Amino acid sequence: MSVHTLPDGRVICKWYDDAGKIKKKYFGRGELAEKKALALDRKIKELKAVNTTAGIVTIRDLLGAYHNQHLVTKSTQKSDFYRIDRTLVPALGHIAAEAIKSEQVNSYIMERVNAGKSVATVDREFDLLRAAYAWGMSQSPKLIHRNPLADFRLKQSPGKDVPLPPSIEEIRAIIAHARRHLMRAITLSWHTGMRPGFETTGVKWGDVNLDDLRLKVVSARKGGPAVRHLAIHPELEQALIIWKKEDEALIAKKAWEVPLSDIPIVNYGLRPVASLKHAWDTAKRDAKITRRLRLYDIRHKFATQLLEEGTAGAIVSKLMGHSREDTTQRFYMHVSDRHTAQAIKSLPALGTLGTGYSEKRRENISDNDDL
Repeated sequence: MSVHTLPDGRVICKWYDDAGKIKKKYFGRGELAEKKALALDRKIKELKAVNTTAGIVTIRDLLGAYHNQHLVTKSTQKSDFYRIDRTLVPALGHIAAEAIKSEQVNSYIMERVNAGKSVATVDREFDLLRAAYAWGMSQSPKLIHRNPLADFRLKQSPGKDVPLPPSIEEIRAIIAHARRHLMRAITLSWHTGMRPGFETTGVKWGDVNLDDLRLKVVSARKGGPAVRHLAIHPELEQALIIWKKEDEALIAKKAWEVPLSDIPIVNYGLRPVASLKHAWDTAKRDAKITRRLRLYDIRHKFATQLLEEGTAGAIVSKLMGHSREDTTQRFYMHVSDRHTAQAIKSLPALGTLGTGYSEKRRENISDNDDL
C-alpha cells in the first residue's frame, strides 16, 4: 500500500488485494486528492494488518506489513514497492515466511541472473527480503519467530564483474562539467561518504560548524543512527567557506527573508534540490564517461579508500551510518588493482630464479635431453 503522485499531478493509491494482485485508485489532483488517497491508504493498512494468531504468515504478508509500516523516504518506498510487486511476491509470496529454504532462495537468484539481471539488482532485492525478515522478528508481538535468512549470504555469480568505484580523474572530469548544485553534492559526498539524495541534499547551513569543523548529517532511514556528526576535511572546509559567501550574497541580492541556516548547502538558486540524477547524467555525458557510473558510487569510493588505507571497519561503518559493521565489509570492500597488486607483492620470493642453481638445473635438463 502506498500513495504516489504521477507526473501529470494526479494522486494514486496502490495496494494488493487478497489474491496478491495490484489495485489502483485515482483521486485527481491537489491537496484534497492527496488527503483522500492517504485516508484510503490508512484504512487498507488497518484492514490488512498481519494477525499472527490467524494462521501462517506468508512472505507476501511479511513484505506487505514491512512496506506499510516501516518508515522510509518516498523514493525508497516507491522502489521497494516495485521490487515487492514485480519480483519478490510473484516468485516467493506464496511461501510460509518461516519455512523458506536455501534452495528456494538460490533458485530465485539464479532465475533473476539468467533473466539478465545484474548481481547488484538481485542483491538489492534480496536485501529488501532480508530486511523484512529482520523487521518482522523485531516487532512486538513478533510477526515471525524464526528467521531462516539470518545466516544466508548472496554469492557473486560467475562472470559478473564487480563495478569499480570512480577514479579521482573521473570525478574531476565530471565536476568540470557539473552544474553548481551537483558540484557541491559531489564534493560533500567525496569528503564525507554521505548518501547522495536524502542526506546530501538535506544538509543545511545550520548543520555546519566551521569553528569545530563538524558537520551534522540527518541519516537516511536505513536502520543506522538517526543523526551522525562528521569531521570536515580541510579541502571541504575551504569549499564551505566559499559556498557560504556565495549564498549570503545571493540572499542579499534576492532580498530573501529566509535565514541562511535554513537553506540547504546543495541548492538551486537557494531552493531545495529534489533530484540530482539528471544533472549527474548530463555532466557524465559531457565528460565523455561512458561506463556505468552512478552518483552513489562516490560513497562506495569513500568507504573503499578508507578500508584500503587500513581504517578499521568499525570506524568506516560509523562514518557511513551503517547499523552493522558487516554491511560495510559486504558492500563497500571493492577490490582495486592497487589492492591486489599489494597483496601479490607481499608473497615471499623463492630466491632461485636467475641464480646459479637455476642455470645448473637447466644445464642438467639439456644434457638429459641429448640422451
